[in-house]
Amino acid sequence: MFTLPTSKIIEKEERNKLFRYIFKRIFIDDWFMKLVALVITITLWLGVTGLQTPATTRIRGVSLNPLIANDLEMTNAPVTEVDLVLRGAKQRLDQLLPRDLAVSLDLRDIGPGDRTVQITPQNISVDLPNGVEIVEIQPNKIALKLETVKEVVVPIRVETQGAPAAGYELYTTNVAPETVRVRGPESFVEALTYVSTDPVEIAGASGEFAVQQIPLNVVNPKVTLISAATANVSVRIGRKRIERLMVVPYETQNRSGRASLLFFGPSDVIEALTPQDVIIVEETDDQGRSVLRIVLPPEAEDVEIRDQKFRE
Repeated sequence: MFTLPTSKIIEKEERNKLFRYIFKRIFIDDWFMKLVALVITITLWLGVTGLQTPATTRIRGVSLNPLIANDLEMTNAPVTEVDLVLRGAKQRLDQLLPRDLAVSLDLRDIGPGDRTVQITPQNISVDLPNGVEIVEIQPNKIALKLETVKEVVVPIRVETQGAPAAGYELYTTNVAPETVRVRGPESFVEALTYVSTDPVEIAGASGEFAVQQIPLNVVNPKVTLISAATANVSVRIGRKRIERLMVVPYETQNRSGRASLLFFGPSDVIEALTPQDVIIVEETDDQGRSVLRIVLPPEAEDVEIRDQKFRE
């Protein structure tokens, strides 16, 4: 008569109980919490996988900085911003902002003249995270006008504002230094005829005065002052000047007659001047010829003789 081994049956039942217990512990006990954990794990896995998947994005308004030779200057207004199409991990692309990027375009091998320069990923440099590359640049070309930088010396001109006191006028202005050296693009500095001072206020003035260290004014931002940035100015203001025609008789050792003289000077001095104040002397010039010279009194030092005719 055949009989099953009792020990084997018991061992098999024990294994089945163990399997049922393990299955219950893994899949049935606290099944809701385990399901939530599984969903979170799958979500995180998908998220990480998605962030690592290569993506493409466009970043607009990135600063463009052309690098040119030291002896050249750009005189046009080229493009200053570009758009970059970048490819790389989405997580790294999402962290990039236009203000964090700058495109350097190396033009140091280009000479003066009008140029159209192609912009490619190969001739620019941009500080990008590892794994991020440039796919496209827009615009992909820029127009440039490059000029040689030159230094020239130009005179300084004094600018004034306001009007002197009633009955007075501006006589002269003097400036020191009289010239200044400037640096800039060739066409700009060659067209520069002078550099002016900041306006000197003369409103209500009636005499002489000086202004120290007044700034020099360069309108074009591409032109730079080299030898000086300020100047000293002296201003001379006096009585308004008038013209007066006067006939003055004269008599020298060899000549006599009448002189018609047109004076120009301060009104109070001109009006007080009489024929007796004017002395006409005879002199010999370097070639031995006889010439007449007019001598005015010391108080008439500001009087100018604009015309003179002698009749003997």
